Amino acid sequence: MLIDLTKLLSQDNTIQQMEVPLELTHFKRAKGEQYKFLEKSPVALVLEHEKDQVVKISGHCSVVCMVPCARCLTPVREAIDLDFEHRVDVMHLDADEDESEMMNCITEEKCLDVDQLVHNEILIHWPLRVLCREDCKGICTVCGRNLNEGPCSCDQENLDPRMAAFREIFSNFKEV
Repeated sequence: MLIDLTKLLSQDNTIQQMEVPLELTHFKRAKGEQYKFLEKSPVALVLEHEKDQVVKISGHCSVVCMVPCARCLTPVREAIDLDFEHRVDVMHLDADEDESEMMNCITEEKCLDVDQLVHNEILIHWPLRVLCREDCKGICTVCGRNLNEGPCSCDQENLDPRMAAFREIFSNFKEV
């Protein structure tokens, strides 16, 4: 959704509060991975014209999507709450390195692209690692079985020859 900022920029110290629907249906990462939103809240925005062409953009939104567990690939429900605040000079978007991510959120026609803003915020707040549970055992590297569902019958002794030196050290010092 695009929000026209020209009316806001016409008067100093103007504040607009609004709640706009989030039109994004999924989040797409740079690697091509897509995560469909199971739930999404409207974006609560506060737009404040501070001086000249500087606008303070603050807001809140939350989304829920399914993300695969980093160890066993089981889908995990992940809620992401977004609270954000940016100060943007609409006339000099490329001048401030701290707000360079806002360059693609403000169009040349002085419109705020809310979906792009939320996408950028999700990208910043995306969890580094999602686990289905803290003690997730992962998957067997031989057969691919989810080890949380039970052990497999694969030979675990001959896994990685690069680890043979460590295996020998641990077998010599079992009491450690």
